[in-house]
Amino acid sequence: MTFEGTRGSFVRGSLYPPLEGVTINGTWQDGNETVWGVASSAADGTYAVGPVSDDKRVTIHASKPGFVFTSTEAVPRNFNVTRLGCAAVTVLNERQTPFPDVVVIATKDSFVSRSTTNTTGQALLDNLLPGLYQVQAAAVDYAIAGTALQVAAAAQCAAHVLHATRTGYACTGHVVSLNGKAESGLLVVADVADTTPALDGTPAAATNPAAATTEDGSALRRTVLTRPDGTFTLRGLRAGVLYTLSVKEQKSSRLSHCVPSSRTLQIEGSDVSAQDFVVFRRVDKVDVTGLVVLNESLVPFIKVCLAWESQPSFTIQSAPLAAHRFFEFRNLLWKSEDRYVVRLEHTLPPDLYTVTVPAAAVIPANVSRTHVRMEMHIQTRAAPTLEERQSWQALVVPICATLCCLLLLRRKVGLVRLPMESRLSLSLS
Repeated sequence: MTFEGTRGSFVRGSLYPPLEGVTINGTWQDGNETVWGVASSAADGTYAVGPVSDDKRVTIHASKPGFVFTSTEAVPRNFNVTRLGCAAVTVLNERQTPFPDVVVIATKDSFVSRSTTNTTGQALLDNLLPGLYQVQAAAVDYAIAGTALQVAAAAQCAAHVLHATRTGYACTGHVVSLNGKAESGLLVVADVADTTPALDGTPAAATNPAAATTEDGSALRRTVLTRPDGTFTLRGLRAGVLYTLSVKEQKSSRLSHCVPSSRTLQIEGSDVSAQDFVVFRRVDKVDVTGLVVLNESLVPFIKVCLAWESQPSFTIQSAPLAAHRFFEFRNLLWKSEDRYVVRLEHTLPPDLYTVTVPAAAVIPANVSRTHVRMEMHIQTRAAPTLEERQSWQALVVPICATLCCLLLLRRKVGLVRLPMESRLSLSLS
């Protein structure tokens, strides 16, 4: 086995000021393969990466936590070392206790560093270039004044304390259906309560300071959607303001109503909880059954018709009355702006029966099933009396005489044309 060796060289460089323990990475191409060479700087800041062939172009990178390395223009293998600084920002709440989960941001020119306070209220912003930073903090329902912070190139972090002032309060609650199922995605609204002056003449602003702040309270209005578990948290409620809390209907929610319909909420400088609601939804379909009270022998002449209340004469569905006088309409779809009505029709001859048709029954909205009872009064007309028959017979002779005269005139003169009904009557006679 034969080996061939090629003399290699080391790439040497320095760090200014000297810094020990800096990781030096050198990369170069060997055909299609990228080769890595790793070294560490000595106490005097020097390093050597290799060996590498003289015909290879080597790229050098220097890294160490807490430092920035910039290659010099004269000798790219040499690096200027800049120590990074850090800032330790502590946030205290209105009780002067540590405030966790506060977002702290430090900015300098276009550079932004972000951190969040821990359980001790402290946020560590590291890897900051020396200079003057603007430090700001943000938390819901709190106002925190920003500050300018000078960060130096030192191992010890610059420390500063920020104080948070409470500006808003939270209201929590739970929205469920009647069976206890969580209702998610519903809109919960906190509106400024009615500011109508009291009966004793007390101005509205005296009972609700929001009346003196805005004309309609829209700037103080707060909204939130319920979570998948039905809970909600309204934030930004102002102390001393009287709110009306309610659940609002949305296009896809099909809410009928909720219990209670609303809650009056007075913010007294602390969060409010247990503001719960039970909601009822509109049903999509309804089953209608009913009974018609009448003589069973007349059932074949009765028909039950279904219509909308806005168009009661237009029949949507109809059904003959069953022998047991019951009827039903199944799986009727509701329209949000209308209601169903049920009316009765009949085919009884008016010369034989006197019929009193009941008023149409209106089906209540937002029910899944309902039953109606309708009573139809039908009376048989009495047979003609002797006097009525005699009065009818007295009219027969004049009518027949008139028809005979007309027939004679038609035959002699030809100017009179009898109606079709009269000709048929004469021919039959």
